Amino acid sequence: MAVLSIPSRNITITNQQEIQQYLFNRGIHFEHWQSRNSHLPKSDEQQKIITDYGHRLVPYMRQNGYQSAEIISMDARKPKQTATLMRRFLRAHSCTKSEARFFVDGEGLFWFHMDAKEPGFSLLCQAGDLIAVPPNTCHWFDMTAKRFVKAIRLFIDQSGLFLRQAIAHRTTELLPPNQRAIAV
Repeated sequence: MAVLSIPSRNITITNQQEIQQYLFNRGIHFEHWQSRNSHLPKSDEQQKIITDYGHRLVPYMRQNGYQSAEIISMDARKPKQTATLMRRFLRAHSCTKSEARFFVDGEGLFWFHMDAKEPGFSLLCQAGDLIAVPPNTCHWFDMTAKRFVKAIRLFIDQSGLFLRQAIAHRTTELLPPNQRAIAV
């Protein structure tokens, strides 16, 4: 289950309804889904994974305008591939379209910097968590100590893949001191 942290205020929220409300108040959609299949494929067999969640994915995609889905997997056992992806995901950015991620396995951290008036916060997402980040929302993604995550990425269209680096935000201040060296 998800964990929301506001490091500058030393706040950690684990209650799922409180997390959902906190994110909702900032325009971020969050929910938790259960798999119908307790034996998900360990490989990156996209169709099998997407089919398992199709009963939830298809209606969600139709309702929110998402046109395509794909699996992304980052694993410490594949260091070159993971390093390439992390160089891109660790940069604070915003997207021109909404982007959604459904976590199939593993875990990862979404960091957010909404504006200068509000402290940055992170959301630890784990298997079953769905998060939809609205357009023009400054965020970045990091792996956890488990160094493994597999998620279904949902896209409105291919233009949503192009990221805009958030130069105007001083995002390194939001990270814990041991992670500041890897920020923008």
